[in-house]
Amino acid sequence: MIKSRVFPGLWLAPTSLITGDMTTVLAVLQQGLNSKEHARVCSGFNLAKLKNNVLKNTNY
Repeated sequence: MIKSRVFPGLWLAPTSLITGDMTTVLAVLQQGLNSKEHARVCSGFNLAKLKNNVLKNTNY
């Protein structure tokens, strides 16, 4: 299993990715998303502010 240092909660199962075992790939990914590390990162986001910044900086 690979646990990203840059994106806490991004966990990957490389062997399962290569062999096409998507059930395991998704299960490992979900474990990462349910981790304390990921929860800490998400708690620091102000989603409303992030959304406003994205919309403000988008040129259509």
